[in-house]
Amino acid sequence: MSDDSAGREARGRAVPGLAEPGREAPGRGSPRRGRAWVLAVVLAVVLAGAAALLLARTGDDPAPDAVVTEARRAEVWTTTADGTHRVARTATADPVVGSAGDAPDAVLAVDADDRGQEVTGFGAALTLSSASLLLAMPEDDRRALLTELFDPAGPVRLSVVRVALGGSDFVPEPATTYDDLPPGEVDRDLERFSSAGDEPVRALLRQIRVLAPDLVVVASPWSPPAWLKDSGSLEGGRLLDDDRAYANYAAYLVRALQEWAAAGVPVDALTVQNEPQARHPDGYPGTDMPVADQVRLLEALGPALEEAGLDPAVLAYDHNWALHPADAESTPEGRDPEADYPLRVLRSDAARWVSGVAFHCYSGDASAQDAVRDEFPDAAIWVTECSGSHAEGSAADRVFADTLGWQSRNLLVGSLAHGASVVLTWNLALDPDGGPHVGGCGTCTGVVTVDGADATPNAEREVLAHAARFVPRGSVRVGASSTAGDATTQVAFRTPAGATVLLAHHDGDGTDVVVEDGGARYPVRLETRSLTTVVIGDEAQRAGPATDDPPALPAEVDLSGAAVTADPAAPGDPCCTGDVAAHAVDGDLATRWSTGRAQRPGDVLEVDLGAPVAARSVVLDAGGGDWPRGYEVLTSADGDAWDVVVPGRAGAGQVAAARLDGGAVRYLRVRLTADADPWWSVAELRVLA
Repeated sequence: MSDDSAGREARGRAVPGLAEPGREAPGRGSPRRGRAWVLAVVLAVVLAGAAALLLARTGDDPAPDAVVTEARRAEVWTTTADGTHRVARTATADPVVGSAGDAPDAVLAVDADDRGQEVTGFGAALTLSSASLLLAMPEDDRRALLTELFDPAGPVRLSVVRVALGGSDFVPEPATTYDDLPPGEVDRDLERFSSAGDEPVRALLRQIRVLAPDLVVVASPWSPPAWLKDSGSLEGGRLLDDDRAYANYAAYLVRALQEWAAAGVPVDALTVQNEPQARHPDGYPGTDMPVADQVRLLEALGPALEEAGLDPAVLAYDHNWALHPADAESTPEGRDPEADYPLRVLRSDAARWVSGVAFHCYSGDASAQDAVRDEFPDAAIWVTECSGSHAEGSAADRVFADTLGWQSRNLLVGSLAHGASVVLTWNLALDPDGGPHVGGCGTCTGVVTVDGADATPNAEREVLAHAARFVPRGSVRVGASSTAGDATTQVAFRTPAGATVLLAHHDGDGTDVVVEDGGARYPVRLETRSLTTVVIGDEAQRAGPATDDPPALPAEVDLSGAAVTADPAAPGDPCCTGDVAAHAVDGDLATRWSTGRAQRPGDVLEVDLGAPVAARSVVLDAGGGDWPRGYEVLTSADGDAWDVVVPGRAGAGQVAAARLDGGAVRYLRVRLTADADPWWSVAELRVLA
């Protein structure tokens, strides 16, 4: 699959699952890799190895006359509404024929020839509220929780995070933007612009990127600064009807993305307005942005991003599947309520800057995505927000059961079956009272509930894990049908490794079904009111962690005895002759190795570790702005034969982490792949095993 479509070729890479500008064929390349930052005082942690050995079969033996095919088996993973099972492996099943496969209660059939969208990933939003709770946890507890949620070999494996650019409804104190001024003042040149208020979120994302270097970040603003709005307030109002205001706001968004990238958290995707039809937000920032305003902003923003050399995938709309009744009622008299908002944006001239559409789940259902798929088949579809909620005073077990059922059927299976490449819930973490927040939802739930040092998983965690754990990035949706009636909904995928993954939500009593895949039939039990993942493949394709225990946290390798060489061996600038290669592993961030000249393909830093090490990752800290603009990582056992273990990727900040496969490494080589004006410097190279 190609990532070189003409529409984005001049602007850089494409995020999987996102169409190219101009609605050409979607790029299928990986998102930027190796952009993980880590705080200097935080030990970089990287996931432990791949999956544990396959558990022994726990399901029923096949009937005596059944014929068993050993090559592919099915694993069954289940979460039940009563909490008895929570992403637990409940059975394995061999393919059978004869009486063991006859007359099941229902058949769930997979059609591998019916191919749909490619998956980008699953995740949640890291709001300032979530960040405040996570940063208040003891460091070891926070690291363990982030490892559990984001480690690509762990029990959940989230890979996409949404962030708010500035304030939202989930902040621990009154919301702000990046350029707030006293009434009557303006800042046309953005001289008082600062995104420092979002540093708690970025600090956590730098830690997460060490665990998951391929993390995708999607950003959304809730409001422009008040001086750019006709209301003079962050709460409600529209952008001023003035070309200068649109140019200023486009420059504001560009500056925001530049500061996030400089802080080590580049943004992969951008929506230009959260919930543009929510004209009267309840105590939190929001903006009334009708289609014409969004189109006008996109026409200003697209060229500004291009001129700045930024290439986020821009998503239109970012609101509900269907027009919410409250939004319809608030439509000003004589104004079109624009129930087909995303289609109007995609039909406009501004569509050349748009890669897809973002939806929320709070009105309508996922079948609304079909209108986008049908008219614009190359436009990506992301579901960027869907919060669990409950009636005031509901018991915890009721909240879990209701959230599991609704999100499994509507958010997970429904969104994916109707073409979504990304599925996100709302807050990653909230406190026991569903906060902190300002206005908005008072009964929302997060992926986890954080209370001091303790983190309790909610139904959102299980819903996400049923997909994120078994449907990796690059998986492709395939056809799935059922004879089980309305009680069961399903969606299926083929993974890059060749496994078939079927997600099924069952809202009735326990039932025995047969899953048909490639001519084979697998008996599977759908438990009462449950979410089930069936993984079919050979052992390498289907084996996953046997428990929900997060991988062990690896340790930093002692490089005090390592030998380091570099090309160029000495800096090209007389100013920096002391920047020798040995400084890259001396444990001192105040010293460095540097090229002392512009970056060139083939520049190399090579480390002899002194003995074979089961290396899980390499972390590069540039100590400043001289980070590699393009690089690859090679390893060798003998210093002669080299393997490229991390293909060419773009650097994106002071500290970058690249995952290795855990194999024995004696020699490690980092080699540049791109020309760039800045020097290349390495203040510290760290290896984790």
